[in-house]
Amino acid sequence: MLTAPVDFLFQIGFRCFPILTVKFCDYGCQTMAGIQADLVILSGEDRSFLEGQVRRHKVPRSLSDRCRMILLCADGLQSKEVAERLGVHEHTVGKWRRRFVQDGIEGLTDEYRSGRPRTVSDAQVAQVIEHTLNSNLDL
Repeated sequence: MLTAPVDFLFQIGFRCFPILTVKFCDYGCQTMAGIQADLVILSGEDRSFLEGQVRRHKVPRSLSDRCRMILLCADGLQSKEVAERLGVHEHTVGKWRRRFVQDGIEGLTDEYRSGRPRTVSDAQVAQVIEHTLNSNLDL
């Protein structure tokens, strides 16, 4: 009987992506496992920072949720279990898990999004603020 895992690959262009792993047990049965999730290992400093962000009230909810996801992943939970606990999709957990493993704490912040260019310059904003502060208000 085969006991080594057999990987199936899905090819797009020149890149291959693992879809699933089929493992054959000693009795001829086969078990299927999904794509292996990235392992999250936290240093003591990272763990204390993430726990602090979860407890703080002034942190945006999105960052707090991401920190909570990473802490649960570091505790050994699978993405599916973390998603069920936090009420998010498992792909969301996988995305933040991957970004944390690749970029660390900095990976949990929002990336720059392009949008409409500013129509008011910093100089114009400063001018309006200065004018407002220096004007006499007759009430």
